[in-house]
Amino acid sequence: MGLQRSDEDFGQTLGHWGVKSGPYLVLPILGPSTLRDAPAILPDAYANPVRYIGDVPARNSLYGVSMIDGRAQYLKSEKLITGDKYNFIRSVYLQTREFKIKDGNVKDDF
Repeated sequence: MGLQRSDEDFGQTLGHWGVKSGPYLVLPILGPSTLRDAPAILPDAYANPVRYIGDVPARNSLYGVSMIDGRAQYLKSEKLITGDKYNFIRSVYLQTREFKIKDGNVKDDF
């Protein structure tokens, strides 16, 4: 159809409009998040077309695959960890979120 893939969520929308990320959280099952991004899961859930699939086993399977895929994003990073794993994962998550919110236009302090 010629549509471009867009990996956006409501937390990114809030960040774009100036809502600060707040403290870093690690949610059970869902993984890393921030105080801004955690409540944004609800509007994202209602906007997700998977929610409206009538076949319960198919819907739950798609949710499971989505959760596994979300966790798999950080597996490559874990091989690079030297030192404190918690601080490393937090830093990777927060930098990735900032990069996504600003569409790649971030200031590099390096």
